[in-house]
Amino acid sequence: MIERYSIADARYNFPNLVREAEHGKIVELTRRGELVAMIIGRRHFEQLSSYYGGFAETYRHFTINVDLANLNLNPERLFSLSRKQGQERKVDL
Repeated sequence: MIERYSIADARYNFPNLVREAEHGKIVELTRRGELVAMIIGRRHFEQLSSYYGGFAETYRHFTINVDLANLNLNPERLFSLSRKQGQERKVDL
């Protein structure tokens, strides 16, 4: 879903290009055939620029917002189909 326009064409179509970006399309702008800029929608920009704090911070945030005790998870039932007894992998160290 990437649209490509020269800067000259973009001048005349700018409102439409912004509308396309708002609807999730990525708009590439070129000068003499070389990609020089991109127009993206706000949601896409926020996804790209959001802070990622790593696993520890993400897990801490998750445990603050989710009450694990009330989820009533049974690890044996959850993972029973992942690997049957006797089918452990051999690891050479």
